[in-house]
Amino acid sequence: MAGSITALITGASGFLGTSLRHALERSGSLIIAVPSGPHDLPPSIRCENLYQALVATFRSRHVDVVFHLAGAGTPYVDGLGPHYQHGANVLSTEAVTRAIEATDFGGRVVFSSSASVYGNSGIRRVIEDDPLRPCTEYGHAKAQAEACLVKRLSQRCELRIARIFHVFGPGQRKLAVFDLASRVLSGERPLGVRGTGEEMRDFIFIEDAVRALIFLGVERAKGAAPQIVNVCSGVPTRIGDLARLLLHLADRSEHEIQFRPEEAANPVVACVGDPGRLARLGLTLPCASAPHFEATLSWIRSDTIPTTQRPSAAQVGMTVGDS
Repeated sequence: MAGSITALITGASGFLGTSLRHALERSGSLIIAVPSGPHDLPPSIRCENLYQALVATFRSRHVDVVFHLAGAGTPYVDGLGPHYQHGANVLSTEAVTRAIEATDFGGRVVFSSSASVYGNSGIRRVIEDDPLRPCTEYGHAKAQAEACLVKRLSQRCELRIARIFHVFGPGQRKLAVFDLASRVLSGERPLGVRGTGEEMRDFIFIEDAVRALIFLGVERAKGAAPQIVNVCSGVPTRIGDLARLLLHLADRSEHEIQFRPEEAANPVVACVGDPGRLARLGLTLPCASAPHFEATLSWIRSDTIPTTQRPSAAQVGMTVGDS
């Protein structure tokens, strides 16, 4: 697949979807964003809306590739449990699958899955063939969505499942980097970090995550395997080191930290991916670096959304978030 294409994106207004849409538009691709209706609708209705819109699109337009990004991107939101995760991630994927089965679409499908399907990896880098041991409802829902796609679309489409690790960057208003950076800039003293600070994540900058999606969906030559690919750098970052770096970038003392192990809310202590399969396909992603975090801090500084409209610390999952 080369040159300009027609790409259909579910979840095009989200953090990842917005960045992907802009990148594809810059390359001259035609974008079809398929909405599922207002967020206050029940998930079953939103997913039925998505199904109907997809069927109508597939029957009336030529589509080269589907980027299925719709779903919940937040593993920890107070008051939302397995029913929310199932509706947002599993039902939306079933809607995409049913729409493809009901039409003659036979192009490429790229699904944005998550490192959460692995659960805790420890310091060992997880590979795509490792058993899935999700330890959050979000991770379970993503694993169910993957299984649905593999079972029902493997023989019909060229399926690509991108297990994206801990993505961050300008435009994201939740999870670890945003939460810590926001509180660093607000002057919180000491900076509270839920956990010991030894928790590890494989952070990926948003531009690199998008680059991987485009590589898998557009640039990579047609082929049957592999279907599942880690989108990661393979380089772990300790949450304590992240907090110290953000303080340093904000010209604050790196010692203004208070670790709170008794308040740790995330069962995933460490998750680091093996990027070998992606590298063998022809793409290597850099590890998150100071300029990436500085760009995120700069965006938060310039963000004009009033503080009262930003999510609370509980809503973003405090410090140790997951992608």
